[in-house]
Order: sequence, then structure tokens, then C-alpha cells
Amino acid sequence: MADEESIAQNWNTLGASVSVNGESIESDFTDQYTGNYQATIGLEPGPTLVDPYSYYQVLLDSAESAPVGKVSTIDDERFTSATANSLLQQWADATSDAQRQQAMDGLEDIMATQTPVIPLYSATDRSEGTNVNITGWPTAQNDYQIPFIYGFEGENVLLHLKSAG
Repeated sequence: MADEESIAQNWNTLGASVSVNGESIESDFTDQYTGNYQATIGLEPGPTLVDPYSYYQVLLDSAESAPVGKVSTIDDERFTSATANSLLQQWADATSDAQRQQAMDGLEDIMATQTPVIPLYSATDRSEGTNVNITGWPTAQNDYQIPFIYGFEGENVLLHLKSAG
């Protein structure tokens, strides 16, 4: 909590009365990974969610789950469903778009009616850049890098940027 304490100290120096009352991030992660909460907001592993199947698999695959009190680093909601597992396997084994769509339709219904999850965003990767002062940003015409919001990919973008002057 060193960052929070430093921020509180800065505010106190300015005349505010600020104190830190919280838990360490380690405690928060432990509670989240072991299911020790009533509600939580989390971040599914974004860089691994490269397609709709991966997104459903992370949220719905019972093999990723664990009982409350046991560590599950990927399945915070601890949802288990034989039907969802079967539909995920159907999708993985599908040889046509119609078969994939049928499995996806079933998984969408499960997401909407059974899971204790409310997706707040679709794990998309996006970025914005302007060529006013700097050029070389990824564009639809020059898509040299998928714009991840985290990870080491930013270095590749930085290496392509140049002054517009």
C-alpha cells in the first residue's frame, strides 16, 4: 500500500484529511482467486482472448473451476455446467460455420440466463493516435501491430513513431 500512503500524505500536505483504509493487493488477489467474496470485479486474461471461443472457454469451462477456498486463477465466477462444457466441445470440434454458430447460440443463452457474470467489456484491444505531432501509429492501412493495452507490444509501436515536424 505504499502508493496509497504516499498519495494520502501528499493530500494531507495540501491540507486535506486523508487516511488509507484498505487491504493489500495481495490480500485482494488471494480473496479473488479463492472465491472469498460476495461480488468482485475482475479482468479476464485479455491477451489470451483472441476469439469468441476463447472468451466463452475462460468463463464457462468447468475444467477451469475450483471449489470456493481452492485457488482458481482463471475462473473467478466458479461456474460449472455440463451443458456449457458440451457446447464448448461441440464448438472446438466443429467443422462448419453452422456447427460453430449452433454451439455459440447455446453458450450465449447460458451466459444470459445462468452465469453469475456480467461482462463489462468485450476484451477488445484498441488505441488512438494522432499524426499532428507524431506519425507512425498502426492504422487500417498499416496494421503492423495489434494495439494491446498491456504487454510488451507497445515497444514495437514506439519503434515505428517519428516526429511529424
